[in-house]
Amino acid sequence: MEGIFAEVSGSPVLANVIFSGLWDGPAGYSEINRYIMRGLEAAGLSVCLRAHRNPYLTKMRMPLEECQFFAALQQRQPGHDAVFINSTIPHGFIDSTNRHRIGLTMFESLDTIPDLFVAFCNKQHELWLPTTMCMEVFERGGVKQPLYRMPLGVDVERFKPGVEQYELLTKIPQKFRIGCNVGHSYRKGYDVLLRAYYAAFTDADDVCLVYKGYYGGSDAPCAKAHVMADLRRVKDEFRGRSDLPAVQVFADCIGARHMPGFYAGLDVLCTMTRGEGFFMP
Repeated sequence: MEGIFAEVSGSPVLANVIFSGLWDGPAGYSEINRYIMRGLEAAGLSVCLRAHRNPYLTKMRMPLEECQFFAALQQRQPGHDAVFINSTIPHGFIDSTNRHRIGLTMFESLDTIPDLFVAFCNKQHELWLPTTMCMEVFERGGVKQPLYRMPLGVDVERFKPGVEQYELLTKIPQKFRIGCNVGHSYRKGYDVLLRAYYAAFTDADDVCLVYKGYYGGSDAPCAKAHVMADLRRVKDEFRGRSDLPAVQVFADCIGARHMPGFYAGLDVLCTMTRGEGFFMP
């Protein structure tokens, strides 16, 4: 493991933070975990990554140096006083360690959280939640441990005006582009979006809906087929019309480095989710 550790007097630096969670998948937890770990390192802390098994068939396409960075974090050893951060769905929290445990999580509900979540949350010493709404929902659900709001923020170095648009979008005819970016599911409201779009426009309008929605974190043909079948069912509700407006579907996991360019190629970004937690778009 020579060269992996930062050296101080010939000895590896022991981590201040043990970070338990996903890091290489396309879903919200992986995305925020990558940012948080880089942020902790930038703040002068040393992170030891205990990666969860990636449940997705597809991993995010990341630059080699970023993969090497997280691989190095997995080789570190924790210090005796390192705090333990669980960043995942509450029932995935690890509570067998006698270290100070922090649960970083969320839930897409305005009502309450499952009883199973409550039991796992109350075994943590504190919870970090992204919104005031989440704090209220967890408290209402019965979580007794201290709750702290930690907004997720926006990477303004990546997402900013003047970014060159994603190459595949340049192949779409130059129409007014209405777009969305979701992990495809009923909760994300794809049916609401399509019905509204088909009701508002016809093929005579200079408009195109760009639907980016991958299913189950996968690029597999069966996952893409699932997306297309769902969209086709909604379109079939309008089978009496021959003038439906254009729809362009991206059912792939576009690499993180391409996302600023994806947004740069849109004129309007739609949000139509029935329940939203991270709101990563």
